Amino acid sequence: EEAMNLLLDAKDLLSDAVGPNHVEYANCVHSIGRMHFFAKELSMAKECFQTSLTVRQQHLSHTDLELADSLHSLGACLLELGQLGAAQSCLQDALKIRRSSAGRDDEDVGDTCRCLALVEFKLGKRASAMENFEEAIRIGMHSLSKSGKLLSEEDYTNLAACFDAAITMAKNNDDIPEKLGKLYHQQGSLQSTNHLYRKAMTSFTEAIQYYKMVYGDEHLSVSNALFNVGVCLKEIGDTDRAMKCLTRALHITKQQLGDDHTDVADTLQQMSQVYSMKGDIRGALKMCEQALQIRRYREDLALASLLDFTGDLCSMCKDGEEAERSFRECVRIRRKVHGDDHLDVSLALFSLGRVYETFRRDYKRSLRCYEEALRIRKVLQDDDSIESARGYLHLGNVHALLQNDKKATFCFHEATQICIRSKNPKHEVVEDAIVGQGQALVSQGKYQEALDQCYARARALRIERDGGKQESADIANIQVLEAEALERLGRKDEALQLLLSTLDMYKITVGIEHLGTAACLHRLAEVYFELNEGDEALSYAQQALKIRKNLLSKNDQAVGDSYFVIAKVFLSRRDLDT
Repeated sequence: EEAMNLLLDAKDLLSDAVGPNHVEYANCVHSIGRMHFFAKELSMAKECFQTSLTVRQQHLSHTDLELADSLHSLGACLLELGQLGAAQSCLQDALKIRRSSAGRDDEDVGDTCRCLALVEFKLGKRASAMENFEEAIRIGMHSLSKSGKLLSEEDYTNLAACFDAAITMAKNNDDIPEKLGKLYHQQGSLQSTNHLYRKAMTSFTEAIQYYKMVYGDEHLSVSNALFNVGVCLKEIGDTDRAMKCLTRALHITKQQLGDDHTDVADTLQQMSQVYSMKGDIRGALKMCEQALQIRRYREDLALASLLDFTGDLCSMCKDGEEAERSFRECVRIRRKVHGDDHLDVSLALFSLGRVYETFRRDYKRSLRCYEEALRIRKVLQDDDSIESARGYLHLGNVHALLQNDKKATFCFHEATQICIRSKNPKHEVVEDAIVGQGQALVSQGKYQEALDQCYARARALRIERDGGKQESADIANIQVLEAEALERLGRKDEALQLLLSTLDMYKITVGIEHLGTAACLHRLAEVYFELNEGDEALSYAQQALKIRKNLLSKNDQAVGDSYFVIAKVFLSRRDLDT
């Protein structure tokens, strides 16, 4: 309503300033017509479009796209009013101009094809309607593959309607199964791109049936559709059925294209992701290694994506050396293809920084990676995204490790502010940043501030995010940090009681074999040692060491920390050799 009032005011001003026979006046009237059209005020919309068209025809070239806009809008309005003959004439003229001036692949050409197909369908001109539906589908799918983004609700609805109409017409015309198979396959691609995986599975499954009727069971078309069904099943978490589809697709693809084709690599990569979802990281890595052997000879974005995923898997396996190698290669290839300032380069730098921080303890390199990743996001004006907030969180963690407390506090504050600006004030990054601020305060000796201003807030936020749930591994992690602050304040008995209850929480929520449980056991050993209870300290420290040796590399700092507590106990007993 507010927009319409502005347009009506603009129309009056233009009428006085340039007169009703001016292109600017026609542009304003056209915009008013669109407002009426969206409000379903079709008669008023028709009048506006006719006025706009008349003026534009007088002043513009017969190939001008604004003239095509008037013709298309008037045609769409006439279609809604049921004036099919006049609608067909307008849309045909609009299509001719748009094709000659904008190109055959332009999205507006596809939109006019869709409207014209609907008119022809209602006029009983099935052949030309089918031709225009198929052209609208071709252009829509071409645009979708170029952008790689979700379609708007309106664009998706329009393209989905084209598929429904084309498939219905093809079935009624008893068209060859090959055409129906391709239509269903394209429809599935549209649905899966917009994350409608269950609908997509139905479409791909229909495509498989028609492909088998034409080509038999072992054709590449069947393999491609099976691959897509497998991907959809993976996305909805049905890993067993996903693996069956992908295994079958892999067999056909190898049979038809050989073992070294990139389609084989694509299937292996999807199978690797399924293995990862099932918790079989070694199996996932094996699939990735086979895919890498195929892709190594062509440095493209597909190889970079595979290296990125391989790096994640190596990180899960605590193989820092291989993770570093994979992420470094990923960064290099993405820079080669995209240039230095691209979001994908930024993401890979974040991952590489995490490897330097977590496995290498090379904090200077880690800082450089995080700072460069954040610089890229700032250049691309993406510095208010959740990924940027995560970047500041990681940067703050490294500054905290280097005891750059002021820089750490700034980074944690910036991470929190980004989440607030992006309307995500309860995002997990906020919780982690508040915890980071607490740890920075502890390193400055401000223990009570850490307890009151940070840890209590973080715990309350986690409970709220968990729907009121009072016990979880995340809450236990915060309580371990609270216990450390209490211990530093000299309130050792309080710290001890909190840690014992936290240990029970870990056992209930994640079990014994967990790094959080190990951290709690380690902190218990520290407190008991301070209380001169060496036997208890030794018992808890040895339990923590056992878990850490099972879950971490032998050179991890946490393993060293456990050995150090044990050594202190034996030192206190004057058992110097041990």
